[in-house]
Amino acid sequence: MPRVMLVVPPFHQVFIPAMGVSLLKAALARIGIACDIWYLNIPFAERIGPQLYTDIASAGRFRALAGEWVFAGDLFGASAPDPEAYRDEVLLDRFGDMYERTFADRLATVRAQATAFLDEMFASIDWSQYAVVGVSSTYQQSCAGLALLKRLKAHHSRIWTAMGGANCEGQMGAAIHDLFPFVDFVCSGEGDLVVPELIRRLFSGESPGGIPGILARGHASLLGDGNHAPMVLDLDRLPYPDYDDYFAQFGASSLVPVETPTLALETSRGCWWGEKHHCTFCGLNGGTMQYRSKSPCRALEEIDFLVDRYPTRKIYAIDNILDLKYFDTVLAELASRARPPRLFYETKANLTKHQLRLLARAGVWGIQPGIESLSTPILRLMDKGISALQNVRLLKWCAEIGLEVEWNFLYGFPGEQPSEYTRLADLVSSLTHLQPPAGLGRIRMDRFSPYFDAPAANGMVNVRASLAYRHVFPFPPAELDRLAYYFDYDHADGHRPGEYTADLGVALAAWRDQTATARLGLLDTGERLEIRDTRSIAARPVTILEGPARLAYLALDAGATAPNVHAELCHALANAAPTVEELTAWLDSWEADRLVLREEARYLSLATDPAQRVQLPVDRFLSQLAGEAS
Repeated sequence: MPRVMLVVPPFHQVFIPAMGVSLLKAALARIGIACDIWYLNIPFAERIGPQLYTDIASAGRFRALAGEWVFAGDLFGASAPDPEAYRDEVLLDRFGDMYERTFADRLATVRAQATAFLDEMFASIDWSQYAVVGVSSTYQQSCAGLALLKRLKAHHSRIWTAMGGANCEGQMGAAIHDLFPFVDFVCSGEGDLVVPELIRRLFSGESPGGIPGILARGHASLLGDGNHAPMVLDLDRLPYPDYDDYFAQFGASSLVPVETPTLALETSRGCWWGEKHHCTFCGLNGGTMQYRSKSPCRALEEIDFLVDRYPTRKIYAIDNILDLKYFDTVLAELASRARPPRLFYETKANLTKHQLRLLARAGVWGIQPGIESLSTPILRLMDKGISALQNVRLLKWCAEIGLEVEWNFLYGFPGEQPSEYTRLADLVSSLTHLQPPAGLGRIRMDRFSPYFDAPAANGMVNVRASLAYRHVFPFPPAELDRLAYYFDYDHADGHRPGEYTADLGVALAAWRDQTATARLGLLDTGERLEIRDTRSIAARPVTILEGPARLAYLALDAGATAPNVHAELCHALANAAPTVEELTAWLDSWEADRLVLREEARYLSLATDPAQRVQLPVDRFLSQLAGEAS
């Protein structure tokens, strides 16, 4: 019986299995077609070292296309663009804040190993057993995957070749199909329904033409953005992902002692916020923005299946955004367990404290809440539907509760005022006791984003494929524009965001330097509130608040206006409540001492309460055990 091979090339992250191919393998099993998944990224990480591999695969560095460049020399041979120009103009100039010459030299060494690696890996497989070989291409996987398919077609012309993944959606997939004739089929969009049908037809001798979302060589097909595979509307009908191949290959590798793998979990697709308000810079989802989520019962069953079958309890949810209905269902159930799995989810930032505590009790160790900025006017330009005060509040509550926050500070939005960044540089010095952003970066123009769809309306001109593409792919600009996901542009008004954000960059670097020492914590005895401050801008090391002042500060935990706080104090204290003037004086003093953040009429307390930290039952048990052992 013929078999299918699905390949995961470098530079897919090596410590997490690939979701797309794992779903396809399970779907093919349902119709009786045998499939193997080959994690080509694992032996390459072994060859060059897991740390260097991870540095190249780092999500924050995708635009440099370093992973693509590594295999471009093998793929294009003498036609490949000048490698020295890539080093000088891309790594050391455009992305010089991310890469140093030492890294550039190491990357050149890795590129020199690409051909020998692919030759060795290609020779290690008995290709006679396979009728179809498909390659997954998301982010930095195209050149490695294409180089493998080129070898395959040259030596085994009878084998059908295919490519799918995020790099193949819309015009990008059409460009791959046009420019690389050794790729027989390209899937644009979700492949869950159409790829098994394509393979079924190939194995039964039927015509592969006419399947929506599948570009088939030699058959009439729609090209471009109008040709998407149909979305899966009922996610409960999907199979559980099959990670057996990943864990078998990872378990046989030298990477086992380096890090325990993380399971990929998918409980939804699309974005419920993006359906209503597409964030202006976001290019995720392409033609699949419609939000769909698995039923709570199915989500819980899948979580249990994964942690029971595979040797890890670490789970990364690849969803764009958490389904809010899960708080009362999935998360509530996980929180009731003594040992829930360790989860990571993407969310919005306007969560309540109760919701955040529930996340922690359900085993969620970290979230990506899409903070992006601490300026309300700039957040409005993004169509984020959130305020700066809400973002800071989330950072404060997560610090209290013990949730890690993955976020970046973005700048360069059309219409932003440079003066906002002067204010932000001052603001962040008040927040050094909270989790800092991973970095400060200029916004990208990504394909499928509102900025890409209407650049002129947003003050963006001279749109072209990002610089790295012409140093990786030997094609004319028009073809690069079809292949590219990342684009460069100029501001129509001549703004130079890199100049007016310099002070903020310095302030954020100072924030990261102080995270180990800066604290703004409170101790509430019920009678008095003691606030200890070790931030570099601390007005005094200790502030004591008693009586009504204590209650007033505690009333600012979620953010409140002075009239609301005064009304609350009057209700609680009756004739002993402070006057409006007394309360105003306290608020002014706390603002001057940077113990509160003020946004328009609302005040937010900044001190964190260590007593709010959530500890899982199993963690408490292990802590007690460690204490007894010591």
